[in-house]
Amino acid sequence: MSSFTPPIDLDAYNRSIDENPDPRARARARDFSPYSDIPGINLLPTNIKAYVLSQLGLGGFFPIQGELDMTNKELAEIDRMIFEQGLVNPNQIGYIDYTADIGKVARPGTIESLAEVNNVTPEYVKANPDKIKILAPDGQEMTIAELYKTYGENILTPIGITPKDFLDPSFNLMTFLGRADVTQDADGNYIINDIFDFNKPAEGSGIEDPAQGLGANPLYEIARKIPNVNPLASDIPVEINVGTREDYEARKKAAEMKDGGVALPLLKYFNG
Repeated sequence: MSSFTPPIDLDAYNRSIDENPDPRARARARDFSPYSDIPGINLLPTNIKAYVLSQLGLGGFFPIQGELDMTNKELAEIDRMIFEQGLVNPNQIGYIDYTADIGKVARPGTIESLAEVNNVTPEYVKANPDKIKILAPDGQEMTIAELYKTYGENILTPIGITPKDFLDPSFNLMTFLGRADVTQDADGNYIINDIFDFNKPAEGSGIEDPAQGLGANPLYEIARKIPNVNPLASDIPVEINVGTREDYEARKKAAEMKDGGVALPLLKYFNG
């Protein structure tokens, strides 16, 4: 009676994982993530996966617990913001840190909404950007002129979201994390903490998201309104440990040597 012979050399496979200089690749080859290892689901950006799960009431059952749950492109964008570019505020990822056009989500409002709130005409707002103040996406109060200088002149102009935007990891992170706290533990690991709640207003607050009602951006408007009326809507806790600066340097070196990357996902299931 013949014995079963594995289709791959498990010892060689395990050695290839252990010898990979990229710590993230080693972890991904060994661990399972429902976000990254289920065929089909792994092709979707994290913002879409999180949104669907949160609206099905499953957010608490599927927290984003680590870097394994993110796509490689999203993780590369986080590396860019934290390790390459550097965060404007070292303790927080803010909207200013993303490269995506924040006009796509236009969270502070529009020229028209500002005019209504300040009881002036839109023409007055446009002509006097240094006289009208607004709460910026990162939480500070500034004049419209300062807002334009910091975030660009599209900040108050809703721009229609297209399918192409979901190919941009910066856009996906901006609509997944938005603002998020960043801390370092005793070992120097950078840890991102957030709650994916899609800015659902607190119950009874009466506060309406200023991004809603933007006729030029109906897809985003609809997506933001659903949590307000969906009784199943649930939050998703997020904790992403992206490692130390030394880990980042190891990943960078591995990529330069063309030794980086992730072992084929299905191979790890042959390793009992």
